[in-house]
Amino acid sequence: MKYKVLLSKYAAKKLQKMDKNTSKKIYDFLKKINNFENPRIKEEVLSHNLKGYWKYKPLKDYRIIVEIQDDKLIVLVVEIEHRSKVYLILNKLKKAFLK
Repeated sequence: MKYKVLLSKYAAKKLQKMDKNTSKKIYDFLKKINNFENPRIKEEVLSHNLKGYWKYKPLKDYRIIVEIQDDKLIVLVVEIEHRSKVYLILNKLKKAFLK
């Protein structure tokens, strides 16, 4: 069974705001993941307060953060950001959801 990639509304907005060249490369990368039977092939698991999330590196300077939902065969994209900002943003988002 193949996993389906879904973008959160937040991640979809981020992708739309990026320059066309970058967004196309990221979109093409997400299309490849959409055909994976195992979405954990090209990713890295995150740890500490981001445990439960995984990251992909579609480009040298960008990160895609996902939540893999095995029971639904879904790879949910929660963040797409430059590597210098991605973890700061994720920590802020996670704290906001815990309140």
